[in-house]
Amino acid sequence: MKKIIKKIVSITFINKVRLLLNIKYRFAYNTFNESTRIVSTEETVNTLIMLLENKKKGAYLRFGDGDLFILKNMGEARNQKFNESLSVELKQAISLSGSGVMKSLAIHSEKFGMDEHMEPGIHERPNWEAEKFALKSYEFFIGCQIFSPVAMHYQIVYNKDLALKLFRILKSSNPIFVGSEKNDVSVIANVLGSGAFIQTPHRNSYQDIDRIESAIVKEIEIRNKDFDVVVLSCGSTAKALIKRLHLDKNKKVFLFDMGSVIDLFHGRNTWAWVKKSGITNDYLNSFIEELNS
Repeated sequence: MKKIIKKIVSITFINKVRLLLNIKYRFAYNTFNESTRIVSTEETVNTLIMLLENKKKGAYLRFGDGDLFILKNMGEARNQKFNESLSVELKQAISLSGSGVMKSLAIHSEKFGMDEHMEPGIHERPNWEAEKFALKSYEFFIGCQIFSPVAMHYQIVYNKDLALKLFRILKSSNPIFVGSEKNDVSVIANVLGSGAFIQTPHRNSYQDIDRIESAIVKEIEIRNKDFDVVVLSCGSTAKALIKRLHLDKNKKVFLFDMGSVIDLFHGRNTWAWVKKSGITNDYLNSFIEELNS
């Protein structure tokens, strides 16, 4: 016993602090793990509609595996190699909070919650995988609702009327669209309207972030609207841009991280969830027809 006491006493101050912090974070994660439920896709879409209809300044951010790989210095994302500055900006982005900020995390599972038609291959993760993902990011969501990152994906398939309502509101705002140079301007116009299209590199777009940000700011100033909407589909760079633009207190803008949804309307529908849910090009074409009717 004396040896044990002597060993404990000999622990350095730094190690004691580390031990206390580990206990603190473990307690915080256990509380998060036991009480957290992800917001449904329907409620997520309805919240987006409410904020847009009421012209509220805000942001919808979707955090996936690749974003956390870069944020945690663990690797790269699908179309973005690791960048130390991006890692810092992603940490700042995921730390955003306050009125109008909707942060989402890919943890749909039996443990954290999932919608009726979700299953393996259609947005559902195994519990162990969802918990592992949550463990990497929980500290940024303590005290915050966790919204669905696949709200639009899911509602387009399983609740077309609600999805159309959201798209009509987006389109009526004639948003600025920020996305890959590979996107077709006519498709963007059909889905979102004929607002400005600010092109980004298809891969590693963060290298151009200053130019992209300047182009967005310039377009917002030219439009000079009381309330504006920016829709982004450029991977991890979108989160960094949203962080920069949202922190500008002088602009009343809603920043919408649409992600890969826009790819569906370009026929880039090779994901497992698209195949398993039975969504087809004919269905998407009819969706666009209804949107524009």
